[in-house]
Amino acid sequence: MKATDVLVSQHAFLRGVFAVIERELYRAESLEEVKTIARLVEGFKRSHLEGEESFLFQPLDALLRERGQTSHLYEQHKEHAALLKQVQTAPNIAEARSNLLLALRILRAHFKEEERVVIPTALAAFQPESLETLGKTWLEQAVLHISEDLVASQPHPKV
Repeated sequence: MKATDVLVSQHAFLRGVFAVIERELYRAESLEEVKTIARLVEGFKRSHLEGEESFLFQPLDALLRERGQTSHLYEQHKEHAALLKQVQTAPNIAEARSNLLLALRILRAHFKEEERVVIPTALAAFQPESLETLGKTWLEQAVLHISEDLVASQPHPKV
């Protein structure tokens, strides 16, 4: 699978997850529930952006810099993180929910922009074999992170 295909498939997956999260967000009855949901979104987003930055953005940096686009995408990632952190500091459930809904809308728009900018640039810049190699490595790295997260979440035996 090409790195560009990995990007599109992860965006599709995250859009689906965000739709479920939005529905559940309206059912949340406490500030702590909304903050927990926001932490889930942060985790999904963090895992995704580590992959896209490592396996698409960094290889494309020189080319995108000439077009003035790379720094803009990196900056957006920082803005998303800051917006999600605002959910954690919200004083009430209404503000937390509003901040999280805004973050989800902005993330969806960001995915569209990445698909509009990064994919055509990568397809023009790299040979198909290179995109396949980047995609394979990206998927392997994603599986490794999932495995590490599962191990880290397991209770540790007392010695």
